[in-house]
Amino acid sequence: MKLSLAQLLGTDQPHNPEAAIDFMADSIRANPFEVTLLAVGPFTNVARLFEKYPGISRLIKSLVIMGGKYSDYPTPWGPSEWNGIIDPAATALMFAKAECPIRAFGLDITWQVSMDAQQVSRAFATHPLLREVRRWSEVWFAERDALHFHDPLAAVSLIDPSVCNYEQGQVAVDLSPGREGFTNFVAAKRQGTTASDRQMVEVATSVNADQFFDQYFAPFTPPAISGPS
Repeated sequence: MKLSLAQLLGTDQPHNPEAAIDFMADSIRANPFEVTLLAVGPFTNVARLFEKYPGISRLIKSLVIMGGKYSDYPTPWGPSEWNGIIDPAATALMFAKAECPIRAFGLDITWQVSMDAQQVSRAFATHPLLREVRRWSEVWFAERDALHFHDPLAAVSLIDPSVCNYEQGQVAVDLSPGREGFTNFVAAKRQGTTASDRQMVEVATSVNADQFFDQYFAPFTPPAISGPS
């Protein structure tokens, strides 16, 4: 007997790649100007959302992304960044179609927030959930010297935007051969009087790593108990 893909996966229905897109659209329409969309992977679904539902981004409170690289801060992959280059057409479409405030955290900033194996071993020993992450990290550190908090930095900014400093400007996505998905940031102060209809983007330009880690570990820190007065 030949089993269907749905049976092999133990589901009643095969995977619907549009389900996530429709869910986002329904949630945004049901809560206009209240949804902050956090994109911390390749931007295929965000681009598809903007493409399938024209104008939907005008109902989004803000779009916060981890992706791209917006300065010449040295990283191992030069001007490239994984989330931007894995689906370059989606990266370009997202920036072109967004009609809501955008805050972007590039690899040049997230690379500056990291821990080595000993630091992770100490910091992730205080809570059962953290200890599980520490166990997973052993695989990572078998091949790498540091764990970088790329996506968590973007997520923490939803709670504490002051963890970074920012600069307004415009982002262009390169689609030329060999540079597909590379991002180029031009700060507003460097644009002079040149008119452009491209969306302004708030790009992180520096990070307070200590402040980030305080916020990151805060949910796992038991509150202080005051004694009787």
